[in-house]
Amino acid sequence: RLKKQHTGIFVPHMSVCADMPSSWREWCPFNSCSLIFFVSLAGNSFLLWALLKQEDLRQTSSLLLLHLTMSDLIFTVTLPFWAVYVSDGWVMGEVACKLLNGMLFLGFYSYMMFLMAMTLHRYRAVVHAVTASTFKPNVHLLSAGLWVFCLTFSIPEMVFSETEEFNDAVYCI
Repeated sequence: RLKKQHTGIFVPHMSVCADMPSSWREWCPFNSCSLIFFVSLAGNSFLLWALLKQEDLRQTSSLLLLHLTMSDLIFTVTLPFWAVYVSDGWVMGEVACKLLNGMLFLGFYSYMMFLMAMTLHRYRAVVHAVTASTFKPNVHLLSAGLWVFCLTFSIPEMVFSETEEFNDAVYCI
């Protein structure tokens, strides 16, 4: 197995598929990525529409959920490219390797940060209800800060990603 040096994300062989019959093993990673892509795209697009159409976006929890949905969509958009990579090897060149790795990690990091922000917000609302009702954080500033923080940490992933040839196959690492 080929493993990435600087991160542990995406290897060409998914362990979930290793135990499948050999006739299914070839298509398992592609189908897994495709299924996750379509379910995530449908669910997050619907949630984004509902938030923009129905919710009062002045509430902290609604705005954090909106940013969480956007970060999940950024991650989801990269999945078809990884599905092709898993089934056919990396065929999209070095620029696409860098951009897609940057987007993948931006979506991943921002999802974790906004999930943490939502958790802390709900914790304050439940455990410290008296002080939480009087102190309202500037959620726009918090969200902008989280996006800058996540972008800062995804840029090295983009810069140091590269394509390498190994055993007559091209890999994006």
